[in-house]
Amino acid sequence: YNIVGTTVDVSVANVKFKVLGTGCIVNLTINDELFLLYSGYIFWPTPPVWEEAISGLVLEPTLRISKVDVPKVETFANGIIIKTHAIFHGYAMHVYGTFTVYNTGVIVVNITYVAWNRTSITWPGARNIFPYPYFNGLKCFVIMNNGNLTTLPHDDQQGWMWGRGWVCYAMPSPATPNTYLVTITLLPYPYVKSEFRFVSGVPIRGIYGKDVFSHLIRELGGWTAKAGDSITWLYILYPHTKGEEFTKELLTIGWKLDGIMSRFTQVKQHARFTKHVISNVKKSITECFNTLAMGDTRRAESIVDSISSGIVRAYRIELGTTYFLIMGVPAAIIAFLLIKYTRKW
Repeated sequence: YNIVGTTVDVSVANVKFKVLGTGCIVNLTINDELFLLYSGYIFWPTPPVWEEAISGLVLEPTLRISKVDVPKVETFANGIIIKTHAIFHGYAMHVYGTFTVYNTGVIVVNITYVAWNRTSITWPGARNIFPYPYFNGLKCFVIMNNGNLTTLPHDDQQGWMWGRGWVCYAMPSPATPNTYLVTITLLPYPYVKSEFRFVSGVPIRGIYGKDVFSHLIRELGGWTAKAGDSITWLYILYPHTKGEEFTKELLTIGWKLDGIMSRFTQVKQHARFTKHVISNVKKSITECFNTLAMGDTRRAESIVDSISSGIVRAYRIELGTTYFLIMGVPAAIIAFLLIKYTRKW
């Protein structure tokens, strides 16, 4: 990697990209093929904040971005961790980015807003922007929130939107066989929508002047916060050249991870009696990320299944203990309620 101003140039395996100090990724290539123009946060009103984020400039305090720090880079056994920080003066919030980049080219993206005063933003989310409007019939694999794996053939007769409802998807290369960029979306939970859109006539200032294709990652209707409140977007960008079957394995694991993160979020919010279980689950999630990023899908799926059992166990303990201590519910009824509610999971 190389730091130039507030930009980190990264080249690893067959993947190259830039991480900007504003907290986003631009110009990601796989085997020197431009694959992704932008990946990072977005919210409204207009002009789109991603245009300002891409610019990477320190703007006047009256505008959105008033300060951009020089990114910090740490090394670990399997790659590097890039940390960014920008201040959005007009919205009274910090934007922290943590980009864990593995030696395989896999990137775990964590973008967190932290408010320092009362603030409100509309349609906050994250977005991937691709440098083409259509794929001319190539298949985009998606996995729905019910676990169904399907394909979306890209056709310019489909109009401006391809639909919504998936938790992970895989974009194919228009030029190179067996090459995909898989996106696994994990946080926030809950969220409003995740959808694909053809964006016509929205050139990215100074970066790209043509029509683009975008994916809205876990967009919310709005976020109103007081000082100290935060919200996190967590997703994985997984570039690879291993073909269709490996892609489908990744999507299945990603779907399971999504289920884990949603249940984990629910349990963690109310954890009073199972903090040790929650701590172990956190460690296992990190282990799963590391294993998946290094390409061991079989081991990663085994870890995911183990984590799922741990979260259900924590949920049962929390629910059962709460009923017993607070409501004095008899043991037989507690057992019935545990079976009833954990089946929903």
